[in-house]
Amino acid sequence: MEKIESATAGSTSVSMFLYASFLGPITEEIVFRGFVLRSLEKYGKHFAIVTSAIMFGLFHANFIQGIFAILVGLILAYVALEYSIKWSIAFHIVNNFIFGDVLFFILGNFESTSAMIAISVLDLIFFIGGIYIICFRRKKEVHQYLQLEKANRELYLQTFTTIWMLLFMTAEILTSFMGITTL
Repeated sequence: MEKIESATAGSTSVSMFLYASFLGPITEEIVFRGFVLRSLEKYGKHFAIVTSAIMFGLFHANFIQGIFAILVGLILAYVALEYSIKWSIAFHIVNNFIFGDVLFFILGNFESTSAMIAISVLDLIFFIGGIYIICFRRKKEVHQYLQLEKANRELYLQTFTTIWMLLFMTAEILTSFMGITTL
């Protein structure tokens, strides 16, 4: 719980605020969308987006944050490929700034459980809004994009069973487990 709380809590110092809201997002975007995504793009956009998002989620080494990071990573990877890494950096900064610090500052006087419920509701609203835009407003474009950029399943199997990927996934999952404590 302590690891989850520290990963989802607001910044406790100016240096942590600067890292979490600005330096971290810029660095993560350069690594995951600049290097990883672009190096995988030659195997297809769909493959590059999904694989880089999974690696991004695993990198966070926290089950709760990792799931959210995979979902956000899918969006950021798409934005970086189709628009620009500058936009994915901007969105990542806004995400970390708003959800990582501003909301916790605003809800700081609330009881811990109430604050987490409020943040979860806001996350859900943004998620449903994103799904609405993707699935209903731009359904045809998204469907065409996914069909044109479909990756070979064998490629996923080969990628996620290489020794380096297995070592990376094992290390990140073990790190996640080390953060789990009994209540």
